[in-house]
Amino acid sequence: GDTQGNIAVTGGTEITVNQYAGNAALTGNNTTGGAITVTGNEKTTTVTVNQTATGTGLTATATAAGVVGYTAGAVTVNDKNTTSTTLADTIETVTVKNAGVVAIDSGALKTLNLEGTITSVTANDTTVKTGITAVDTLALNLKGVTTTGAITADADVKTLNIASSTAASTVTTLTSAGATAINVSGDAALTITNL
Repeated sequence: GDTQGNIAVTGGTEITVNQYAGNAALTGNNTTGGAITVTGNEKTTTVTVNQTATGTGLTATATAAGVVGYTAGAVTVNDKNTTSTTLADTIETVTVKNAGVVAIDSGALKTLNLEGTITSVTANDTTVKTGITAVDTLALNLKGVTTTGAITADADVKTLNIASSTAASTVTTLTSAGATAINVSGDAALTITNL
């Protein structure tokens, strides 16, 4: 195995980053994904990051399938206007499939789609905007998600709508300090260990 290089992408209305392991499924053959940083421009509304599922390399046998050894890299998503006190953020939708630590900074975030194995996710709006109303409703869509850490919503979120679909999800900790309503729906089981 090896360590993949870091990836940095800036701009684009819709940004998609794919980082996949190219190694064979062999015992002891493990690849580490590079850190992925996405920075929007004034038109960016949607960011999608896909990686190979985290797993320990395993050679196939007569009774067990092989596993590609991979550790998913960290993901950082920053709105272009994240540090501005007067310009509105624009990134409204973020989708992440398999990742290490995920950090999102956008006050415009309305939809967060998560899938696969993820260490943790923090969605923040770190800069208070003058004269701009904060987004107070977040759709958190989970599809077969397993986290080892927390999913943390920004404190501005008052209504958190969670949908669990397709495959069961297990979240170690869900933190939404500002929420006054948390709604859960979907056709797949959802386990939250700490709420």
